[in-house]
Amino acid sequence: MSPKPAATKKHERSVEKLSHFRCAHCGKWWSVGDAPLAKKVWWCPWCGLSAQTINAATH
Repeated sequence: MSPKPAATKKHERSVEKLSHFRCAHCGKWWSVGDAPLAKKVWWCPWCGLSAQTINAATH
């Protein structure tokens, strides 16, 4: 069986904004794809505690 020519197959590509968080309580990191910017309070998936977020680039 011979492979199809490359011109007939196409790779799919999508863009995702990835936000990285560091917990204020336990210090562990996690990431969320396409996280809503308006959401200001997040729960840590590691320790279960919540905290407001700040933008690390402007902090």
